[in-house]
Amino acid sequence: MVERDIRETIIEQIKVIAMEQGKILAPISDELDLADVGLDSLGFAVLVVRLEDEFRHDPFTTSEAIVIPKTFGEFVRAYEDAAKEIPSHKSKTYHDVIDDICDLNWSQLNEQDIVQVAWAYHAFSVQFRECLEVALRLVPNDAQLIRLDAGERNTDNLSPWPEVAAPGEKMHHDEFMRRTLKLSKISTEERRMITEAGYKYLVKSRAMLPEIKVMALTTYEDGGLEKVFRAILTAPSWNGELQRAFKHFLVKHIEFDSDPTEGHGALCRHLTPDDRVALLWVAFRDLLVEAVPRLSR
Repeated sequence: MVERDIRETIIEQIKVIAMEQGKILAPISDELDLADVGLDSLGFAVLVVRLEDEFRHDPFTTSEAIVIPKTFGEFVRAYEDAAKEIPSHKSKTYHDVIDDICDLNWSQLNEQDIVQVAWAYHAFSVQFRECLEVALRLVPNDAQLIRLDAGERNTDNLSPWPEVAAPGEKMHHDEFMRRTLKLSKISTEERRMITEAGYKYLVKSRAMLPEIKVMALTTYEDGGLEKVFRAILTAPSWNGELQRAFKHFLVKHIEFDSDPTEGHGALCRHLTPDDRVALLWVAFRDLLVEAVPRLSR
């Protein structure tokens, strides 16, 4: 991407975010302080995520020597300089990132690690529901998505489960996970760490473009999550109440997704993804590694 395209893309995204958030922008010039552009801290967080969607890199996390820009011109140059380094390596596809997640140290996890995985996965389950809700708003008459929704939200297909779901009780799948978390204690420090990691994950995922969230559904349901769930299930011990409920959730979802013609994957396969979706998978991988340190040892 040429420098002019980078600059124009950044300005275009700033204008879109300002319109979405009802902000008034200052006239943009290279000398303008970033603090005076007209976006607040949340607006800039959204901007950085959307530019990562666009350019497939974030110069403020990938550069060895990070210099925080003070002016708009310095902000643009950070992206221009990072773009010059991109040809030296190939960006990972979402398939690559799924394989990275599956290759984490799942088989060495203990029962408390599984508790931490469940807490991290709850944040993902919220994000999954939000992606589905975005898809239904964008294409409300899509019959296949409506069928998928019936199997993910306000459904009894995980019921019953002791202390989590009564016979025939309907609920969103992230609600099943939320209740599951109550089945086992977790230390205050572990809870703080995982909650912060989940919050960062949700902030980043919510800032991504709607079309990426919609495409993500196919990569989740059409084999991606099934591979991840099978990898998680290689952990050796599932004896506690939380662990058993979480295993029930994983096994049932493999069942939901794996039927090649009637499963959840088949219901969203028409939403053809591209590798911009890799950014959501990277965020999920980073959430898991931050929440469960043993996974990367």
